[in-house]
Amino acid sequence: MNYNPGKAVWFELSTPDPEAAKRFYGEVFGWKTETVPMPGGEYTMFKPGDDRQFNSGIVDPRGPAPHWVSYVSVDDVDAVAKAASATGGKVVMEPMTIPTVGRMAGVVDPGGAGLMAFKAEEGDSPDGYEGPGDFVWIELMTDDPDAMCAWYKGAFGYDAVETMQMENGPYSVLSRDGTGRAGVMGKPEAGMPSYWMPYVAVEDVDATVERAKNNGGQSMMAPFDVPDVGRIGLILDPQGAPLGLLKPDMQSEESC
Repeated sequence: MNYNPGKAVWFELSTPDPEAAKRFYGEVFGWKTETVPMPGGEYTMFKPGDDRQFNSGIVDPRGPAPHWVSYVSVDDVDAVAKAASATGGKVVMEPMTIPTVGRMAGVVDPGGAGLMAFKAEEGDSPDGYEGPGDFVWIELMTDDPDAMCAWYKGAFGYDAVETMQMENGPYSVLSRDGTGRAGVMGKPEAGMPSYWMPYVAVEDVDATVERAKNNGGQSMMAPFDVPDVGRIGLILDPQGAPLGLLKPDMQSEESC
């Protein structure tokens, strides 16, 4: 089995209105849904079209507000949970195994942002960009980027950090085995919570933002271009869950 430690391999929407979420993401991204039986109930999954793999799912509300949570592949879920709690983080869901799915634990970093540490039973999907609708990046917005980069290296096993100067300040990339897996930056606005933002690839950021607005969502800021990365937009779904949009610059090799 193939594993890609450090890669975000699954994404979950915590929302109070799953039916509204299905409609919104179907209209905005063209995602399809399928509901499957799971221990203790059912689980609805999204996939970007009929011939593509499932890449995300919907869960009941967890926490005070709707949000997307990213599952990051790790070598050892229990070791990550132990390291997180020993270095100022919190374990908000103790390690558990779901048959045929894998082992997972919910972790919150010292700045208050949460991720799921995950070891899939059948391995991780291969790297590579299939097309619009794929999740292609995750990005942490935090008060202390340097401290959080060091923390994630220790707790999650990233082995390198590269920091570059962007127009709006320093931007760091967490890497594992030579591949960039996640970004870390300072919060754009003081007082906002720390948060891991997942990004979805789209063909046209501006048109996708308009579709989101026409289906009850909001634009968090006007779309903008980042050299060697692509065009970016940020939206809120109708229940308030934030999500990033990216029209990738195909010269860039960054991917989840």
